Amino acid sequence: MARDRNHLAYPPSAPDEGEEVVSTSYSPSHQARRPHCHPSLCTPKSSELEDEFDGWRTLASAGKELKDNFLKALAEREEANRSGKMTSVIFIRDHNTLGQEVSGYIDYAHRLKTQDFQPYFSGKKRLVPGRSDLCYYNWKTQVSTSNSSPNFEVIYDDPNGLLFKNKRDKKILNVDPSSGPGEDSKRTFVQSDLYVHVVIYDHNIRTV
Repeated sequence: MARDRNHLAYPPSAPDEGEEVVSTSYSPSHQARRPHCHPSLCTPKSSELEDEFDGWRTLASAGKELKDNFLKALAEREEANRSGKMTSVIFIRDHNTLGQEVSGYIDYAHRLKTQDFQPYFSGKKRLVPGRSDLCYYNWKTQVSTSNSSPNFEVIYDDPNGLLFKNKRDKKILNVDPSSGPGEDSKRTFVQSDLYVHVVIYDHNIRTV
């Protein structure tokens, strides 16, 4: 598995022309280490698309005073992810409650359907990758997992590196910063005081 680990070690490179950067006061030391996401030894799970969330019009971010750029970015995308117009993948590198450095990719739309996000937007909880997310790696324990979600199939054995295939339009989302994110997708580097490293990949779903 050494080869897989190497080609999934993506450096936090500078954004290309046309890519968005959301910034606030940010320490350069945050970019000292490379974000990883290792593939699981297990076969990724697959499932059918879930029904649309009935209560998406009640936004968890509504009425919240958001100061950090990452929370603002989540709020800006909440309605589109709840309604199915967009599916966002969030890369986070930070520390868990045990102080261990973890990194991974989160299906934002799926998390919104399965979790109450009001504690996140109110600052009572921190959004951290877990073993049930699209991809997860614990730097201390070296535990790695990979799971397909209702919106994305994880492709971790491609020569080009880690890819996510959208289950609706079958288009590929490429998270390698040295490549474009793919058709109908956009990469945004979010500089946050609350997290070590954050990148958001937005995939727009075209309607006929």
